[in-house]
Amino acid sequence: AARTPAIEQCVIISAPYSLVDVLAIWSRGFMKLSKKIEDRIFAELLAMNGVPVHHWTVGLHSKHIGVPTLVIHDEDDPVVDLSHLSRIADAFASSSTKVTKGFGHIKILSNKDVLQEAADFVSMKTELTLGEAIA
Repeated sequence: AARTPAIEQCVIISAPYSLVDVLAIWSRGFMKLSKKIEDRIFAELLAMNGVPVHHWTVGLHSKHIGVPTLVIHDEDDPVVDLSHLSRIADAFASSSTKVTKGFGHIKILSNKDVLQEAADFVSMKTELTLGEAIA
């Protein structure tokens, strides 16, 4: 059997804290899903994965990832608000955060400075401190 390589660092960009949060964003946000549709999605995900949607939460799984983690989020993200950054960072034993401005939810993923910061972190070329911002 193939062996999974060990994770040495982790970078999380613009992520929601949980799948429940994602569905809430969809339901009350841009997709305006009805409660009936949301319930059907929850049921389908349970059937497909064998675990309830509440299982897919950063806090439940971060305990098993004991590596330095960089969490990057944009303060102008209209899809996943900035509060998710601290919720995710707090779930990891060793985390640093970076807050960007002006990239929103999508452009942050292609910003060269953000990508360089992530690459430097993964290669451990940089030491980060909690709460630094990318200009």
